[in-house]
Amino acid sequence: MNISIAEQALVELGVDFTKKGEVLNVKLGGCSTKLKIAYNLSKKKLSYSYYQTLNIFISLFIVVTSMSSIGSKDYLMSGLLLAVAIGIIISTVITEIKVTDLKRSIREYKM
Repeated sequence: MNISIAEQALVELGVDFTKKGEVLNVKLGGCSTKLKIAYNLSKKKLSYSYYQTLNIFISLFIVVTSMSSIGSKDYLMSGLLLAVAIGIIISTVITEIKVTDLKRSIREYKM
């Protein structure tokens, strides 16, 4: 599957996206992160990039910082940091669900 077929699928599905060169920048909406779809020539398939690993590491860092704040008896800051970390984790899960559904829809469009 090449990028033009994915582009046709996104148009038919009514998904909001922009095209820059050979990369499709997809806006998934809600509290999910942006998705980039590109064609990987070496693997001969579409590659999806949406920074899920980075979001998990950021949320883990914030959780560790939150635990450090508890140690210094700064409970308000700890609570706020923990809330931010939970928000990032929820956003990552929502993005994963939306991307999985979009991958399935694009794959079915090809057939």
